[in-house]
Amino acid sequence: MSKRYSDKFKESVIKKMMPPNPKSIRQLCGETGVSDVTLYKWRKSYRDKGVAVPGDKSKPENWSAGDKLAVVIETASFNEVELSEYCRSRGLYREQISRWKIEALSGY
Repeated sequence: MSKRYSDKFKESVIKKMMPPNPKSIRQLCGETGVSDVTLYKWRKSYRDKGVAVPGDKSKPENWSAGDKLAVVIETASFNEVELSEYCRSRGLYREQISRWKIEALSGY
């Protein structure tokens, strides 16, 4: 019998995978009691929705091109204040996002 988790709970766990202090799937399994298979599915689901959820790599520079592109797309319409707030909440720098945008546009 599978256990059902609320969307709010899933979101709170996914947020723990994000910067500035991301936790690994293994850490979250121990903390939450949720299986690693379930956590990987949740992460994939959020990625498929366009939410930038990095893998187990904690440094944004080590994120996949897809994760970086998701951040570029997510922040494309932000003004300076919104972008600064977004960066602070995720442990990013505006310069990183600018560089990722240039890389995406150049096909890097």
